[in-house]
Amino acid sequence: MKRKPLKSDPIDPNSLNKQPPAPEKRKRSRWWYIIGAIILLFICGGIGSLFTNDNATAPDATEAPLPTATSEPLPTHTRELPPTATSEPAPTETPSGESAEVLNYRASIIEIADLYKTGLTGLSDQSAAVASTPALMVNDEWKLTTATFLAAIRVANDQVRALNPPDQFQEVHDELLVAADNFETMTTLYAEGVDEIDPEKLAGAAESMQLGNEAVQRATTALNNLNQP
Repeated sequence: MKRKPLKSDPIDPNSLNKQPPAPEKRKRSRWWYIIGAIILLFICGGIGSLFTNDNATAPDATEAPLPTATSEPLPTHTRELPPTATSEPAPTETPSGESAEVLNYRASIIEIADLYKTGLTGLSDQSAAVASTPALMVNDEWKLTTATFLAAIRVANDQVRALNPPDQFQEVHDELLVAADNFETMTTLYAEGVDEIDPEKLAGAAESMQLGNEAVQRATTALNNLNQP
């Protein structure tokens, strides 16, 4: 007959290694993972040139002010599209001798680029702020301001999809569509990542931001090639 173990019997040392980690340690590790994902998103947000040749850099995470909900209002989905073909183009921005269709497309992508730049720069500032002060992630004002910049990016995505490019701009437009799709994914993952405090979704948002910026860079290169004499 097998003897039952007594309380005085020696304890198996191997059983001591099977204890789960302390909850506080897991919680702290999760927060650092979230902060790391947001910092990555902040870095990616400043990459795209967005059709400007000013070599702008990403905002400094230690200096970027936190935008407020009362900052300059951004366009809504009812915002009118760029100037019509009858609008007189600015001589410094539109080469002479081009058709009205080409002039209109150029004006459209310049306006859309400005909208992207506003949304992405604002989102970078928001990400930098929450990376230095994680408690902002549950702050209603921070969430409202962030949602405003996400909405601006989505409006720009819709405007890209609504364009009908001239034949010579098809390569530029194809890359803009790729950028719009990635930026759309980014806005969804970012919003869900913040609401759910989910580091995997925030990391996915950073990856989509990177892919979108790379597509914008390719579109910019294609546009610059068209401007060559």
